[in-house]
Amino acid sequence: METGRRKWNCELSSIDTGLFLAGVLTVRQAFPESAEIAEMAQRLYDRVDWPWMLNGGKTLAMGWTPEGGFLDARWDGYSEHPILTLLGMGSKTHPLPADLWNAWRREPVGTFEGMTFLQCPPLFTHQFSHAWVDFRGQRDAFADYALNTTLATRAQRLMLAGMADRHPHYAQDLWGLTASDGPGGYYAWGGPPFTAHLPVEGVVVPCAPAGSLPFDAKACLRAMRAVRERHGDAVWNRYGFADAFNPQTGWVAESVIGIDVGITLLMAENYRSERVWNWFMANPEIRRAMDLAGFIETKAAFKTDDTRYLETLARDTWQCLEGLVHQGTGLPYDNDAKGEFTSVSNIGFLLTDLAAATSLGLLSTEEAERRAALALDSLEKLKTRFGFQQSWNGVETLAPATHDPWISLPDSGNLAAGLLTAGQAFPALGDRCRKLVAAMDWKIFHDADRQVLLGGYHCVSNVFNPQWTMPHLGADSRMAIFLAIASGGVPTNVWRSLDRGTETRYGAQYYVPGWQGGGLFMQTITGLWLDEAGTPSGRSAANFAYAQIRHADVNGYPVWGWSACADPAGGYLGWGRLRDAVVTPHAAAMTLPFFPRRALDNLRALEAMGARHESLGFYDAVDFETKRHSNGFLFLDQSMLFVSLANALRDGAVHRWFGADPLVRRGRMLLDEYRESEGNARNSVMVP
Repeated sequence: METGRRKWNCELSSIDTGLFLAGVLTVRQAFPESAEIAEMAQRLYDRVDWPWMLNGGKTLAMGWTPEGGFLDARWDGYSEHPILTLLGMGSKTHPLPADLWNAWRREPVGTFEGMTFLQCPPLFTHQFSHAWVDFRGQRDAFADYALNTTLATRAQRLMLAGMADRHPHYAQDLWGLTASDGPGGYYAWGGPPFTAHLPVEGVVVPCAPAGSLPFDAKACLRAMRAVRERHGDAVWNRYGFADAFNPQTGWVAESVIGIDVGITLLMAENYRSERVWNWFMANPEIRRAMDLAGFIETKAAFKTDDTRYLETLARDTWQCLEGLVHQGTGLPYDNDAKGEFTSVSNIGFLLTDLAAATSLGLLSTEEAERRAALALDSLEKLKTRFGFQQSWNGVETLAPATHDPWISLPDSGNLAAGLLTAGQAFPALGDRCRKLVAAMDWKIFHDADRQVLLGGYHCVSNVFNPQWTMPHLGADSRMAIFLAIASGGVPTNVWRSLDRGTETRYGAQYYVPGWQGGGLFMQTITGLWLDEAGTPSGRSAANFAYAQIRHADVNGYPVWGWSACADPAGGYLGWGRLRDAVVTPHAAAMTLPFFPRRALDNLRALEAMGARHESLGFYDAVDFETKRHSNGFLFLDQSMLFVSLANALRDGAVHRWFGADPLVRRGRMLLDEYRESEGNARNSVMVP
């Protein structure tokens, strides 16, 4: 302590260097009036040669000694090291490469009592980086690390409570395991997975719950109070809690370990005031490192002007949608050119739009119900086969289109979703809506040999197209497949047989067909109706949105949002035709559930680029290189944007209506990933 000389032939530790520098940068912010502290802190940080510790590898070595050189062990898996990596990436003098953040493995991933998270047994590995880095309300390509620590803490509490038959105090708020002194030495015990090879035998380590105070406050405070109140001065000294003790044997650790006292103090202050987080995160080097690592904000706290902006956009978009509806039949045109035909997808969205408009106060329930009834009058007149309407029909004549005489199952899924939504939003119309859905004979499209649904039926030739199938989970056909199974006509193994292949960009994995398979709407359209938070499909959609934001950030693009849309230069950009310069506002709006701040900022940037009409909302697309926008509006794209806004502004209003239908509830019970979904709160890992 007094000389700074090496002790015990110890290594030059990379992680200890990192924790030391975390303190250095914290002090720099805590005493901003001291030029001396600022200068010393900067000098200490700047002189660290971070690439040297790579020793030619892709991840940092754990240490170095003069006698043996670099240690073989590396920071290549999940543990306490994220702060070390971020400090190196943020350095101005000797920075680590940005791709180092993606180089370490996010494993092992385990599930305990329904909670899935990155596991490492001692709780300190989940806490040390978090003492300084505020990971709350943001994520990278792989995980929500703050949630991960919450889950690790809760899982350990439940794990130890399960040992109450041998150690009753574990079920009585006396719990906590992390590296500490033990009766026979120093042990890195913890779990899950439980360190069964170590002699735990009822030991309690108080700094384990103390270090998780900001992440599971009620349980951790109960544990700390139980230690103090039940065991008093026997486990309390001038520095606070004893390092460890065993309530069954009476053993109490005699030594005081600084890092255990330290994590208790830092996390108590973060829980109390967030002060350590605020100091450390104020360092520009850390903010830069977080950006390089790809962290994107996920919290959804809108300010008053944000809410006002979105509500105004919803109002204008609704005005556009209203103008695209035929007053006689009540059916929507496909676009502002008001051509002869419309799709059943458009009709399904119209019914959903009417419900959403009531939630936003843009239309009275009575008027919305009247308009929905008019649309149903027309829908009930359309010709059907197996209970399905042909995909394209005349807006005014209601006659089936001759240029495209197909029943499309994906379009029928969207129609059914709109009908079920309207049936809940407008109870007087419920029977009519449910009757139309019940008539749909989904099993007709089931190919039992291949365990896949066929995509369409030709109403003139009276044949199915065996080459048109719906094999992908990550496609716009997901709603149709969900409802087909919910109806009871299609077995659940069709869902299990769906292609879950993934595409990876910027570290984020999402389901194929991916980027050029129609873009973002393919993954997110089902989630406009069906709440998919916490499901593999929901995580895939969020990862796809993440990859799009990162694509813009890495390439320096001013806006983002790649999805099928009208090309400002003419034509339509669909499957295989998306290009970087053309973005569509509906894609940005559809990311509001995942990255609300970035989605809102992107919408404002698109408006600043001239992509918004003065009273009708956004044009369908804009080319950010030419600054040219498409001149028209597509009913489908405007509707996807509008429903996204309604869900964001009215706490999932469309989700609630759709989810209340008995058919939807049945579908959720039939499919494991929906039945077991509890939002995003029980899985911190972003793998689909």
